[in-house]
Formats: sequence, C-alpha cells, structure tokens
Amino acid sequence: MATDFPLIFHSKYWFLYMLQKYLCKRYISSLKSVNFNFFSLHAKLSSALPPVLLLFLTLNLHGCGSESDQKQLVTLRGTTMGTTYNVSIKHHDAERLGQMIHKEVETILDNVNLEMSNWDKSSSISKFNYLRKTDPISITVTLAKILSGANKIHDQSEGAFDITLMPLTDIWGFGRKNVKRVPSEQEIETALKSVGQKRLLVLDQKRLTLRKKIDEASVDLSGIAKGFAIDQISTSLKARGISDFLVEIGGDLYASGEKGPESPWIIGIEKPDQRFGEVDVILRISNKAVATSGDYRNFFEKDNRRYSHIIDPKTGRPISHQTASVTVLAENAMNADAWATAMMVLGAKKGLVIAEKNNLAVFFILRKGANFHSVSSRHFKDAVLNSKTNE
Repeated sequence: MATDFPLIFHSKYWFLYMLQKYLCKRYISSLKSVNFNFFSLHAKLSSALPPVLLLFLTLNLHGCGSESDQKQLVTLRGTTMGTTYNVSIKHHDAERLGQMIHKEVETILDNVNLEMSNWDKSSSISKFNYLRKTDPISITVTLAKILSGANKIHDQSEGAFDITLMPLTDIWGFGRKNVKRVPSEQEIETALKSVGQKRLLVLDQKRLTLRKKIDEASVDLSGIAKGFAIDQISTSLKARGISDFLVEIGGDLYASGEKGPESPWIIGIEKPDQRFGEVDVILRISNKAVATSGDYRNFFEKDNRRYSHIIDPKTGRPISHQTASVTVLAENAMNADAWATAMMVLGAKKGLVIAEKNNLAVFFILRKGANFHSVSSRHFKDAVLNSKTNE
C-alpha cells in the first residue's frame, strides 16, 4: 500500500534537527516539510544484519522557501531478499500511479528472486548450484547480464569481488548454516578449491550458457543482486515517464531527479559504531546509485579475536585490515553494490589505488584506536556537501 513518509523525531536525535535546519538554510531554499527516514544497509554476505546505516534526510522544512511544489511524494514498501525495500516517487499523479507501480515492483522482485536467490531451491541459481555435472546449461539474458557484470568487477577488483565465495562463508558460519566458528586450516584449504569465479565458471553470452569446471562450484549473487533489482525497478519507472524517484533495497539505492524543486535527495552516511546517530558525511544525490558495505555489525569473537563476515576470497579468511565501512557511488546500483563488497575486501590502502585506476567514487571509514577517520577517492568528493574530507 502506498503511504507517505512518516515523521520520525526523538529527543536523542536532537542533533539531526539542528543538522536539518543548517542544511535547509544553507542549501535547500525551497523545501516545505521535514521527513527523517532510516533505512539499514544490508550486509553483503549475510541477510541477517546491516553493516551501517544510511540516514535519508529527505528534507522539506516549512518556511525554508516559498516555491510551490505540486508533485506528490508517495512511498511503496515491502520485503524482499531477506530485507526491506522502499520505492519513493515524486509525481503529479503519484497516488494513482502508486498502486499500479507497486504491483510492477513486486513482479520485478519476484522475477529476480526466481533467477538469483540462493534461498529458493527452485531458483535458476540454486538449480545450477545443485547440479553435479560440468555440462553447459541454458540461462536467460537477464542472468547472463548480471554474470557478465560480476565478471567485469571481478577482473577490475583483482579478484576481490567473487561470486563463488559460498563455500567459505558456509564454513565460517556466515552462510546457510549460520553457526559461526573458526574452521580448521584443512577446511579452509578444501573450500578454497571451490572458490574462484574466473577459474571455475564459464559464461557464454552469445549462446546464453553457463557451466562449472568442477562439480562443487557454486554461485552466490547476494553481493550484486539487490543492486541489479534496483536498476530493473528504476528502468521500469523511467519507462513510465517518472523522473523523480528513489529506489532502495536493504540500504542500496538509486536516486533519480529531485526530491523537491531545486533540491536533490539528501543522504547522510553514519559513522560505523554501536552508538548510532553521528553523521559523518552528507551527500546530495541525483541520477546516482549508492551502496555501503561494513563489517562492524555481523561478526563473532573467539579467543579475543574478532572475525568479520567479510571474507577475502584469496586467503579464505575474514578481513583483518582497519576499514570499518565503504560507500560507493556509481552510475547504476548493480556496480555500486558489487564494488562496495569488493572495496571492503580490499581495504582502504589497496582499494584507493584501484578506485583511482577505475575512476570510482569511494569513501572509506577506518578505525583508529577507539575513533574513526575517513579517506576518499577524488571522484567521491564531487558528491559531498559536508564532509571531513573537504576540510
């Protein structure tokens, strides 16, 4: 059912009110009401916990401007892929369109799940994973497209993004069994033999076939499927002539056009700690996708050592660098989604080198003792309204 954004305000968020007033006064001269919306970013390798929060400051404060905006803002909500989705559209006929679009959104999401879900045994990917032979199987154009995108980012990230990682996530307890433990060296070595998408998978886009080189090879598209679904929905909205909208699934998002007259969609990136509420960076987003990956919410500790759900496909072990979260801006959500995972695996030092090489907009938040500090690629700074990287 289509609903308007709810107003969320609490005394512990007093600073958000002050931030909102500041932004409105300085940047947004034509806004009329205030709506704070919280969406949790979905962990890239787990459907259970989000790595960091994005605060959508869709700011419309009464008295900040006098320009009239006759478009309606309607938000459609639901659940998918073990998380939630929110589709906000700004249109003169948004209420009427909302019901029609909601059905279309659900159909798109159902189709993506039917092809790419590892939790649905009847999905195309599940059937491929259960297959115990190395003959080519026929796949759809849609599946070929996302696999091709995954291969490209796998190559550009020097193997940091890998869709064959499932054997490793399973033995560490971050997969289907969800029993977190430290596996033996032998278990890691055995799992690594079934990891490596370039070595184990053969995609033929012309013939629309996919085959595995060993029986045990499997595919997990959780690090890219949400972004792909967002792009599918965005394309559908644009085909209907809707230019102002925001599509969000599990924290990954694509924002098109404007939230209001001459006002972009405003997004805050929160610091990755357990206290919540401290905004580190404010972004103005239009016709861009945003995705974040982090390690601080889904982990376990053993013998005073912390093990993150972010696993390096080369070592077979959780990452050990100081990067706590990564945010990526891209032209489409599929790339933003996959690159956020890749950059989290790489860490800030190597990640920045690859980001600059591939002209990527990336923002890293790193631990420094009990505190945090941030670094970003030069392309990211173009999108920042209020960032410590610009001080």
